[in-house]
Amino acid sequence: MLASELTGDEDPARVHRLAIGGEWPLAHFAEGAGIPLARGDFGGTTVLVVPAATAAAEREAWLALEPAKALKQRSMFAGLRVADEAGLAEVVAKLAGQGTRSVLVVPTVFCASPAEMQALARSLDTVAGLDELELEWLPGLGGELCCAPDEN
Repeated sequence: MLASELTGDEDPARVHRLAIGGEWPLAHFAEGAGIPLARGDFGGTTVLVVPAATAAAEREAWLALEPAKALKQRSMFAGLRVADEAGLAEVVAKLAGQGTRSVLVVPTVFCASPAEMQALARSLDTVAGLDELELEWLPGLGGELCCAPDEN
């Protein structure tokens, strides 16, 4: 989130919005770079969660990564799903129903606050089959982006 968009309960030192076309352009993500891989012996599924306050054009750009199979560029066994914040439970329930074992949930921000992560986790309270998943969480894309090798 930009400092001008904070509602008061976010920590501006920890919460940073990733603007597509900004420091990390969409092309960077379209090739799978910057998107963490779920762990699993035969791959796993990374679920990117687009925050509710995301602008429509930015939301569409994130959603377009799923049908483009962006993570297949990095690993043929990696799966990618992109969910709106409100649709996270539905996506995870579908993955559980399909027998997916390893799921990594990552908000499409640089680093989400603990409160934001707890809210995402609570949104899965009613998902059936959740105990069958190897469910992991990352608070954002910052670790992957900051530690990626320089392409220049």
